[in-house]
Amino acid sequence: GRVIQDAGASTYRVSITRTPGFSRDFWEDPILVTVLGDTAQRVLQDDLISFVGMSAGITSYESVLGQTIQVPAVVAEGGDVAVIGRAE
Repeated sequence: GRVIQDAGASTYRVSITRTPGFSRDFWEDPILVTVLGDTAQRVLQDDLISFVGMSAGITSYESVLGQTIQVPAVVAEGGDVAVIGRAE
């Protein structure tokens, strides 16, 4: 998936579906990934990551415009998260 936001506390918004476009790829279907422990590489916004984790159900948060947003949540061990590239 593509990291679209570092949400703090080792939690990242990650879009997991890539749709190729004519001039760039589009990323959809955001989830929250919480990483327990350290990763081999630092995870940054726009990184492409590979991960294996366990479902933590659905989580809710409030957007900057005050809307409640619900997304699937995943918990992954740091050793199961790898940076595999950068988004264009």
